[in-house]
Amino acid sequence: MPDEVVAEFAATLRHYGIPEVVGDRFGGEWVADSFGKHGIRMTASELSASDLYLEMQPRLSSGQLVLLNDEKLKLQLRQLERRAQAGGRDKVDHPQLAGFHDDVANAAAGAVIYAARSMRGVWTEAEMEAWMPRFIHRLPDALKLPGQRTLEILRSAEEEMDSWMKSEGGSRIVKP
Repeated sequence: MPDEVVAEFAATLRHYGIPEVVGDRFGGEWVADSFGKHGIRMTASELSASDLYLEMQPRLSSGQLVLLNDEKLKLQLRQLERRAQAGGRDKVDHPQLAGFHDDVANAAAGAVIYAARSMRGVWTEAEMEAWMPRFIHRLPDALKLPGQRTLEILRSAEEEMDSWMKSEGGSRIVKP
């Protein structure tokens, strides 16, 4: 059964052209080996769950991101506890009692932080409005095409976006 789940996830990742994933260390090498059998490279996160939560918290509090309206996610985030550790470092974790989990919260935090770290620039709303008309007219057609053609159109649009960003002063982080 676990091998079937990995195969299904790997097929979905390949469909979207994603060759590599980052995960926690749960399950040891079995998880990385299982994904590897399906052509997906998995690396262990250099950040602990606590590090992910600590890095996500200011983004969430400041309104820089909005999470899915998922009851399990909201419950797990509300149950997280922040505790001071020796040396003044904080640790964030779920209560160490039966019935408390943080798997969904951990996955969301990892997705948010790794996506944020991979972004080349954050655009203001005005910048997005200036660029989007150049691309948006292609989207309906792109979404109707078979997977590979859709990826080609989206990659072309990404290249166009990169070119436009460079002409406007290069990759940068812009605060709203």
